Amino acid sequence: MTKAIVRRFGVRLMNEIAADEWVKFVDSETIDVASSTRERYLNGFMSFLNWCAAKPRQWISDKTMPHFEREAAARKPRHRQRRRVAEWRPELIMLLIDNAGWHLKPQLWVQWSTGQRVSAVLKPRLCDVVLAHGREQITFPTTKSGEPVTASLHPAAGDALRQYLKKRGRLWDREGPLFLTKAGKPYKTENDLSGHNRTAFSNAKRKAIGTRRQQAVQLALKLRRQGRRDEARATIGQAWADVRLMRQITQHWFRHLLATTTMALQAPVRVGMDQGGWLTVESYMAYAHDVPDVRRAVVDKLPLPAAANKESAQ
Repeated sequence: MTKAIVRRFGVRLMNEIAADEWVKFVDSETIDVASSTRERYLNGFMSFLNWCAAKPRQWISDKTMPHFEREAAARKPRHRQRRRVAEWRPELIMLLIDNAGWHLKPQLWVQWSTGQRVSAVLKPRLCDVVLAHGREQITFPTTKSGEPVTASLHPAAGDALRQYLKKRGRLWDREGPLFLTKAGKPYKTENDLSGHNRTAFSNAKRKAIGTRRQQAVQLALKLRRQGRRDEARATIGQAWADVRLMRQITQHWFRHLLATTTMALQAPVRVGMDQGGWLTVESYMAYAHDVPDVRRAVVDKLPLPAAANKESAQ
């Protein structure tokens, strides 16, 4: 986005760019795209402008700040609810992580712990991570909201990072990037971010799916030899359902997973927001998905009306 702004406006001061020029810029950048895509673009664009307008920068004034008509329905698209995050069981997550390459595995552990996007996970330096036992944490200096985020790391994520750093080496370079490509080089360009990382994740998914199929076939054959044919068929059916789910998974699911899990654990909203770097409750809630078991447990505890209680006693 910032590169597109520089190409459009060159070296002009931001406060000299009129509001209608910003509107025309956004219109040209989002021409012929879906309403939901435009709204996502505007979320990042306005976050950037608000950051520029905030103290101590104040590079943009109220007079030059653009105003856009927003579509509420497009800002909260229904397709988010179709992500089957609640079905992404811990054993499937571990299967994916176990089949990831040495350089991708710690990144997935960090995403699982923090819910951060790939673009943010690849930005920390070596000095941005603390791996002291019981105090594991990581700071993302740059996130989509424009604000830095410091998040706690699960002990398992801390162990994975410690193992990764043994192979990574060069621990004396504290200002160097924490995560490197498979070739041991920094992620430098947008092509590195979308290419190396996406290919590695696709390979991890492919291997995990193959492992899941193999596990199911071996267990089904064992059950058939024991004469437990119905259980064997159920095993194969569950495995195929898992494979279909795993084909849909992207790294962004980790962000939805964190919001869903923290809410299912009934963590304070502030805890979930700070861990994932959400600035508003609405953003946090938009990423959370329904967990039927949790909802059922809550409904089961609803107090019965007095009349119903009397009838039950009789």
